Amino acid sequence: MGDPMKHTPVTVLTVLLLSFLIPLGIAGYFVYQGKWPGAQVNRGHFILDRTKLKFSSYLAIATTLLALVVVMLGAYTRLKDGGLGCPDWPGCYGHVAVPSEQQLVLENNEAAKIQPLEAPKAWAEMVHRYFAGTLSLAITILLVIAFY
Repeated sequence: MGDPMKHTPVTVLTVLLLSFLIPLGIAGYFVYQGKWPGAQVNRGHFILDRTKLKFSSYLAIATTLLALVVVMLGAYTRLKDGGLGCPDWPGCYGHVAVPSEQQLVLENNEAAKIQPLEAPKAWAEMVHRYFAGTLSLAITILLVIAFY
């Protein structure tokens, strides 16, 4: 049997295409229906209120770029085999940032006895967590703006 983690270029391109087309289609539907935040329909013509959309459009662009960064960091974390670099969540060995080996020894950390600290893997995972948390905050702000 083949390697289940090996992806053909066609599979990768299909996933990428669908990941862009589905949200684009959803947004297009709302624009067409005139239900986009800050949009108005006047005699069948779609009119955008630029002042209301300025902040949300910049935030949407930043959120999209941040989503791409999170995907890349996730791939980096996976390739670095850092997925279990931190045994607990949302912290790492009970800390907001990756602790040092000496700090874990001084605290007599139980998790460190079960799974020893590998700092590069832990940092890869924590950076991904920080960016993913920021992305979820940006998405929440966009959701609030959309319904406000």
